[in-house]
Amino acid sequence: MVFNRFSWIVSACALVVACGDDAGTTGSPTGSSGDPTAMTTGTGDPSNTSTADPSSTTADPTTGGGESSSGSSGAVDSSTGPVDMCGNDMIDGDESCDGTDLGDRTCVDEGFEGGILGCQADCAAFDTTQCTMAICGNNFIEGAEVCDSGDIGKATCQTEGFDNGQVACNDNCDGFDTSGCGTCGNVIVDGDEQCDSIVFLGQTCQTLGFETGTLTCSPDCLTIDTSTCGNCANDATDGDEVCDGLDLNGESCMTLGLGMGTLGCVPTCTAYDTTMCELGCGNNVIDGIDVCDGTDLAGETCITQGFPTGGTLTCLDDCSAFDLSACGSSGNCCVAHAFPGCEDAGCEAAVCAADPFCCSVEWDGLCEGDAAVNGACNCP
Repeated sequence: MVFNRFSWIVSACALVVACGDDAGTTGSPTGSSGDPTAMTTGTGDPSNTSTADPSSTTADPTTGGGESSSGSSGAVDSSTGPVDMCGNDMIDGDESCDGTDLGDRTCVDEGFEGGILGCQADCAAFDTTQCTMAICGNNFIEGAEVCDSGDIGKATCQTEGFDNGQVACNDNCDGFDTSGCGTCGNVIVDGDEQCDSIVFLGQTCQTLGFETGTLTCSPDCLTIDTSTCGNCANDATDGDEVCDGLDLNGESCMTLGLGMGTLGCVPTCTAYDTTMCELGCGNNVIDGIDVCDGTDLAGETCITQGFPTGGTLTCLDDCSAFDLSACGSSGNCCVAHAFPGCEDAGCEAAVCAADPFCCSVEWDGLCEGDAAVNGACNCP
């Protein structure tokens, strides 16, 4: 047993010598008491914890540096993964951009004309220092412009809610100028319109080279319709003509209820000439469609026709109406007559203020009706 203990001590000392001088040892194989069984710690107790325990931490031959596998230099990172960082050319987290990754944005998207868009160093916003501003007036839509001079994109008057015309760009390039657009049916000639409903800007069948008829407007207001205009004496009933030369529009003395005879057309194409009909105009007898006939005035006079000063009443040659040209110059305000104005100045002014036609063209039945209810007139 003594031999075995001694052999163990010798082996332990050999291990200490091989590993070098350790703290607390003296480099002597024996303790301070000279007991060969004592450890270099000076206790002589082989059970002391300072003894070389083969189960304790020893140099790890795999580290190459003699450090313990539990040392700090060998620690493993326990984080869950890479942290999002500005500068990795990839937009992540709350970044607006990152290096060359601009999210497909350009200077134009940022309201500029063009240029090179960049990213600020902190990735929080775009760098627009190399962008160029939009210029209104260069005929090129750029940035936030809606249009630019002649460049209106795909806009038309129709896309802006109108019927016709040419849309333009306003002076600020931020909206359209629709003053050249029109809306058919608003009784205003605008846009590309030539007319609108009853408005023809002073044009008539006569100003357009016809003799009779009334203009109409095409459904889209882009053209004036002259199909209702006519020229008398071309042997074709057109416009508002009743007949024209030999063209009697299918009528005859018989169809008009005038008996036998030959129907004709007056030179103005405004009425039939019934003088050759058995019961026609010219026989001094009111028959057929006559209003009067020669001396047969159906009991009417200038006074009954609204002329208090009297005069001479006659019948038109075609028997279609009375001839008032020889009647007095001032008509009764309470009776319709074929010339403008009436004898009562106060009544005339009141009626004509509401209806100028009565004092400019004719004191017709509407003027008579206005006078009958107007307090300024003394009509029964």
